[in-house]
Amino acid sequence: MTQANLSQTLAVNIPPTLTLTVTHEQFVQLALVNRDLQLERTATGEGLCWI
Repeated sequence: MTQANLSQTLAVNIPPTLTLTVTHEQFVQLALVNRDLQLERTATGEGLCWI
């Protein structure tokens, strides 16, 4: 079975009262355990995710 290279954006709404902060190492761990997602960070540290 082959997998199509489809790209979808998953938006997660985070309330302004909630702050999520992860270190570079924690982000790498998150990416490693979620290999089915394409996780990236912008230059400002904002997280991006493609499924």
